[in-house]
Order: sequence, then C-alpha cells, then structure tokens
Amino acid sequence: MAEFSWPGNTGTPTDYLLEIVSAGDQAIDLGNGHFARFFVEGDDSDFVGEDDKRPPAGFFHVHPSKGQGHTPEGDPCAGSVTFGRWRLFSLDPLHVEPSILCSCGRHGYVRAGRWEEV
Repeated sequence: MAEFSWPGNTGTPTDYLLEIVSAGDQAIDLGNGHFARFFVEGDDSDFVGEDDKRPPAGFFHVHPSKGQGHTPEGDPCAGSVTFGRWRLFSLDPLHVEPSILCSCGRHGYVRAGRWEEV
C-alpha cells in the first residue's frame, strides 16, 4: 500500500472519498495521480483492512479530473468501481475490465496495478 497525498484543491463533494482513500495506509498507488482503496459490502465503516477476511466488493478511485463536466481540470475527482459491474481479474496486482470512464472525462484501465489512460 502507498502513502496517499493529494496536491490539488479540495472543497468539492469529492472530499468525502478523498478522506476515505487517504485514511490509514490502505491507499493503492496506481500511478499518475490515481489511487484506489478497497471496500466491502456494507456501510461506510466497512473497509477492507489488514485483518478483514471479507472479500472486497469494489474500490474507490480518486484521480485528477480531466476537466469535462463538473470538476475543473486537475482538481481531485473520485468514483467507485464495483466488482458486480466490472470483472475482477486480480486483486494483487489490481486488474479489472472493462475500462473505467468517469464523468470528468478521465478514461482508462486498471491493469497490473497501474492506471493506463485511453
């Protein structure tokens, strides 16, 4: 897991997910400013921790906005990926298909634990 830090502006509705992803040492650095944090099915206190034996239901994805839609370019944007909609190929390194398209215009894949821009 990676140490999470965000060098951009905050104060958007994305702040909630930024706090979740940055809490503790559970952030996964996908490269190029993209971070993920697994969650399990349940309420917001149910995150996958080191001692948790439940399988993750998906991950929160925090990334720099591409600037389309509601979030200015470069500001933090966030969304979630669920393993019901996206097929999980591997947890470590993280690999899901198909590609991820955010409302900010960011589009890419998470393969071999890295973000690949489309």
